[in-house]
Amino acid sequence: MRKLIGSIVIFLILYSIFASIFSDEPTSKANFSNKNLIKTEEMPTFYTKPDKFKDRSIVIYGKIFNVLSEKLQIYSDPDLANDVFIKGKTDQWKEDEYVKVSGVVVGDYEYENSLDNTLHSPMITATKIEKSDYITAFYPTIKTIQVKQEKNQFETKIKVERVELAEKQTRVYLKITNDSKNTFRSYVTHLIQNRTQYKVEQKSFDPKTYKTLPYENLPGTVADGVIVFPAIDFNQPFTIHMEGYSNNTPQSFDVNVKNEK
Repeated sequence: MRKLIGSIVIFLILYSIFASIFSDEPTSKANFSNKNLIKTEEMPTFYTKPDKFKDRSIVIYGKIFNVLSEKLQIYSDPDLANDVFIKGKTDQWKEDEYVKVSGVVVGDYEYENSLDNTLHSPMITATKIEKSDYITAFYPTIKTIQVKQEKNQFETKIKVERVELAEKQTRVYLKITNDSKNTFRSYVTHLIQNRTQYKVEQKSFDPKTYKTLPYENLPGTVADGVIVFPAIDFNQPFTIHMEGYSNNTPQSFDVNVKNEK
């Protein structure tokens, strides 16, 4: 009996050694520390040469697009250009959720996709995974301006609730109240700052995050939504300009926003 137990113990030890040797996943025994945290300016190199950052600590946001056994695969940018593998518990997470990951870099991970192509991506051992959201993950708010200005024309009210300024975009939260007897149609909105006009961003955003304003606003209805513009100067005033028409009558609304330091 003792020989049998001894043989089992030896087998388990040898199995763990060889499993570690022949595993295709990099490993790390380092602990998370804010002292050796990867900086923002280092991130482009991290994606292309992750082995240079082995055992460095990292905080990264992303959208889950693949839930595997003991691993998550996330996109860490809104253009879905960079993917990262996260080693950790996966049973509580689902595809399309946004997460904040704190962990340690274990290096380059080689794998094959469904087309049998060999690919490489960074891998992280997670020390903590938290639920996040689209804005926090990809376009975090740096400055919020509570505007709460309303313009009224022909019983149609346009109200700018607030503006959120981010490094790569500007979000304008609007409400349209149509108290007239006619349908109001909004067909163009611009942001004007320093004699430069900015058009609405045409790129696709997560519909669960940005509620779009309807083109047609029927009589007696109230609608609210978000209009997204490119990034602007954080410390200069600007104007939100909207044009539309009701009962074949052109309408124009201008909301001037003070944007102070």
